[in-house]
Amino acid sequence: MSELSRLSLLAGRQIVVRALRADGSCFRWWNTAIERAGGNGPVTLSPPGGYTHDAARGDWTLKYYLRTFYWFDRFYNLISSSGSPPA
Repeated sequence: MSELSRLSLLAGRQIVVRALRADGSCFRWWNTAIERAGGNGPVTLSPPGGYTHDAARGDWTLKYYLRTFYWFDRFYNLISSSGSPPA
């Protein structure tokens, strides 16, 4: 990973996550914060009240905390939701 990539994954940094179709077009996006970053990828935390923007279904507001685990070497991620702040 380049030094620029490492700097962009600093804990607390606000980022925009974009979900893309196979053709590269963006169909959903949201703001979140880097909770921590390891060698395999970042973990983000999105609090309730944040907006998710969806090109087809419209926007919605998060009702729960979402912690998302991303991996650089996999084509999927893992999302955990919680009604109270995760420990």
